[in-house]
Amino acid sequence: DEDSRGFDPNFIPEDIEPENLNSASVGAIGSNQSGSSPSNSEQASSGSDPSLGGQSGDSESSSNAQSTAENATDTSSGGIRGTDGVNGSTMHLPFNLDYTKVPVLGSYNSAQRGTSEVTTQWYNLPEQAGENTPVLAVSAAGDIYHHDVNDIEQEGMELTLEYGTLGEDNEVTNTGELELRDVGAAPKWRNLRIALDEIPEEANVVRLVAVDDSTDEDSWLAFTPPRVPELTSLNSQFDSSMPGLLDWSTAFQFPCQRTFDHFAGVTEIPEYRILPDAPAQTSLTDFQSFSGGGAMATAEAVNYSYEIPSYLDGDWARDWGAIQKYELRTNSAGITPDPADIDYEEITRTGWWQNSEMKIRKEGED
Repeated sequence: DEDSRGFDPNFIPEDIEPENLNSASVGAIGSNQSGSSPSNSEQASSGSDPSLGGQSGDSESSSNAQSTAENATDTSSGGIRGTDGVNGSTMHLPFNLDYTKVPVLGSYNSAQRGTSEVTTQWYNLPEQAGENTPVLAVSAAGDIYHHDVNDIEQEGMELTLEYGTLGEDNEVTNTGELELRDVGAAPKWRNLRIALDEIPEEANVVRLVAVDDSTDEDSWLAFTPPRVPELTSLNSQFDSSMPGLLDWSTAFQFPCQRTFDHFAGVTEIPEYRILPDAPAQTSLTDFQSFSGGGAMATAEAVNYSYEIPSYLDGDWARDWGAIQKYELRTNSAGITPDPADIDYEEITRTGWWQNSEMKIRKEGED
């Protein structure tokens, strides 16, 4: 960072829950510092081009009338990882981001006595937005000031995207600022975003300016560097051959995806889950959980999950829902369980066939 006060890689709450809770190629932005290594807070998230501060990895995905998606346990609620990240942070990163390459900064401090602010260094933008790279995203948490999809002002801390033109003299001119679109249930981790075509064509660099002007312990924000994800369609990652857990409120909206099956009394393990928007998640998830006797009981007994960042194609500010990727849990040796080998046979009986009396509990018996 160029200018920082009160922000720290570990100033992030250990537990982050939505306020209204009822119960890849992930980057193409790099530092503009030629011939020198970027500082921790200016490094881009992992991406497909190592020269731009990234690495080969999972890609985000999109679907025209459905969603756009980006490729641990679900870390949207925070937590401590225990091992140092690229800038010394031990906090969990969301969306399966690579903590060895993606830095993070936050302003949460239980002993906070003053305000905090940080201005990052400039990051290079791609030379032009491609068909599969139409949006810039920033993973962030906390209450952040923004206008929602209905253009209603929402209070919070300031996180602004500044743009400019880097000239041959290494000076940045033609600067301006834009408000990132915020969706999801604050303060949990979500992806702020803006369409690249909203940034002036002459701009070739961007940076983030964050201001926490409150001394309230519960008022804070955290963020990772901006990235330009490579998007792919939802169907290209999760087609009908892959079993999924589709929440009942979203199932009819995804006819190309297949709900996990049952056979011979054995439940098929889903490989992903499609959830509704944030308000519906908080009210509809519990009855599907273990305590509610729902489908998530078997799915999460053998899986851990993380959210894949997702967007509605062409309507970037819309909270369409969410996608969680399930991964099988391993034992202490790092081995995942084998699929069940079902031994069965088919026997045809007449309608009056009887092998024994049905066992029925009699009145008074325990």
